[in-house]
Amino acid sequence: MRRPTAVAADGPARERSRVGPIDGLRGVALVAVLLYHAAPGTVRGGFLGVEAFFVLSGYLLTGLLLDEHRRTGRIARLSYGGRRVRRIYPALVALLAALVVFVPVLDAANAHRLPLDVLSSLGGLTNWRLIADGTSYFAHIGNPSYVRHLWSIAIELQFYLLCPFLVGWLARRRIKVAVGALVAGIAGSATLMALLYQSPDPSRAYFGTDTRVGALLAGCLVAVLLSRHGDAIGPRFRTTASQIAGPVAVIVFVALMGFANQTSRLLYPAGFLLTQLATGTIIAVALRPGWLTTSLAHRLPRWLGRRSYGIYLWHWPLVVLTLHWSSRLAAGVVTITSAVILGALSYGVVEKRFMHASRPRALPSLRTRRLRAVAIVAAVGTAVVLLVRIPSTDPIAHSLRVGQQVLAHQADPAAAAATVPPTPTTVAAAAAPAAPPQPPPIDVLAIGDSVMVGAAPALQARLGAGGFIDAHIGRQFDEGIQVAKSYHDRGVLGRAVVVHLGDNGPIRPSEVDALLDQLAGVPNILLVNVRVARDWQAEVNQTLADAAARHPGVKLVDWFGFSAPHDDWFEGDHTHLNESGMTAFADAIATAIPPPPPPTTLPVPHGVS
Repeated sequence: MRRPTAVAADGPARERSRVGPIDGLRGVALVAVLLYHAAPGTVRGGFLGVEAFFVLSGYLLTGLLLDEHRRTGRIARLSYGGRRVRRIYPALVALLAALVVFVPVLDAANAHRLPLDVLSSLGGLTNWRLIADGTSYFAHIGNPSYVRHLWSIAIELQFYLLCPFLVGWLARRRIKVAVGALVAGIAGSATLMALLYQSPDPSRAYFGTDTRVGALLAGCLVAVLLSRHGDAIGPRFRTTASQIAGPVAVIVFVALMGFANQTSRLLYPAGFLLTQLATGTIIAVALRPGWLTTSLAHRLPRWLGRRSYGIYLWHWPLVVLTLHWSSRLAAGVVTITSAVILGALSYGVVEKRFMHASRPRALPSLRTRRLRAVAIVAAVGTAVVLLVRIPSTDPIAHSLRVGQQVLAHQADPAAAAATVPPTPTTVAAAAAPAAPPQPPPIDVLAIGDSVMVGAAPALQARLGAGGFIDAHIGRQFDEGIQVAKSYHDRGVLGRAVVVHLGDNGPIRPSEVDALLDQLAGVPNILLVNVRVARDWQAEVNQTLADAAARHPGVKLVDWFGFSAPHDDWFEGDHTHLNESGMTAFADAIATAIPPPPPPTTLPVPHGVS
């Protein structure tokens, strides 16, 4: 097999990870993630910045290992493991230690999560723990874990275990075989993402190592192609790529980050594959001189990129701490500023010290290594047992799980039509082609977010057999428009529709109008306003009140005013409900729905008894 030659052309291995444009691209992806979390609604697709991180990690790590294999003919796995540990764990341990010290003081109500948080984070299992707990990535309210963002670090840690074996295998294969294997891996991961997608909350597809490893493999593919054929690309082709592929990739990258719908079916996997392709193309183009290289190598994105790991580690706990501030602007500014400061300190004080630590002169004795191996296995085994056996004591998570179970056991109103065959009334009618059965209308349809999910048991009891609840964690108002459209198109809208959305972010009057347009013809439409400890509360409630005033037949249910004297109805996030609050929420909705009209009776003809 032809040995890779172009990896070293970019400079020594230790300089490869510090290439200016690569740092700059990492900095841009970091900004997208920060804005997505700290300023919800400003960068709708900012979560895709993590996908760019994965591609960059796969590219850099594969490039370094290919370079090592080219120089030495092998990959020193023990040395590789030590480098990865020194890169990841010092800053991670510093963060976890700070959480153990400060969370019980600043947020005692969530301190009970810390043991599991620490164990799953150190064991590189955070993403699978979140999947096991049924955690939603897309909810912007509630009491999220302080380490929820470490799901991505867990996936990288899991990939680190595979990477030296994968790269060693790739380095010994012909280029067509290596590329084919990586493309197959990317396609397999994308297929799993499509199969595991669940609407309207695709968190399983989002968190899974199996569904996200494709981005890391995409980075591997870029490294393999550049290391094997980088020098073979002529200057004319490089110029063309820079002039055409570069701008197209940047446009796609920016469009996805700015406008991607977090729960759209199209995103899983098409949007993620496009992000991988755009990121890989930007990497390839930016490694050669040109406008893109100059832009990404600017001082600010490079500075952020070099400190991105520490900033990423610290930003999410700060988001959680400021989650219930009354001013969203103040919370966002404080979160981002503090994360950058703490991330810079982490880089300067912790990360650089361990990254550049020299390797020990001699390996520990065999006895010492065995004892360490036993200790590691015991620690990981204990963590796994605890993750499986220790139940969550978070009351919000518990109520949401119960609510989801109730919703899952509802009968699909459209399915009833399939079980009721049409009965012909005459022989002629029986001979005619039967029209497809129409599903019966839903007497009362309720559309909502996680507040309604938690209250589902109480609300279902009040609505009765004719009610149907379509609620999901993290649902935004614009997603509610599509939900309403689906019921309108199926022709199952009945006597009343209840809408409770707006807890997860600001809404626009045009969005409310669009949703109400889908409900045209429904006799009774109820807009339930919100009680949410975020600064968009007043704006959302005013928008809903204005919409109710503009549209005849639309009634405002003032949940905010009704619940104002009853802080005791709410859990610690001041938004989700305890049992008393669930009952009150269901009562407020049920009593606002007008009763059904009395059944009409035909007059009895004279002489008929």
